[in-house]
Amino acid sequence: MRKFRMSTCLSVTLFVYTTLVTIFFIPYNVEMTKLEKWLTVILSYVIIMILWVVLRKKEKMREMRERDWDNKK
Repeated sequence: MRKFRMSTCLSVTLFVYTTLVTIFFIPYNVEMTKLEKWLTVILSYVIIMILWVVLRKKEKMREMRERDWDNKK
């Protein structure tokens, strides 16, 4: 069985959540303009992408430290 990375699982979960919220709640919100709605959605996706990159980098650093530690033994 394939092990999923935390960065991927968390990012996909947030992406699905953001998409569902966008589909169900944003069209019914009449207090915001269309521009505000789209900017909110786009900014949410950008934040999710940044989070994925940072978590991925953190995982790679951890793997490198583990490999170095194993090589020293």
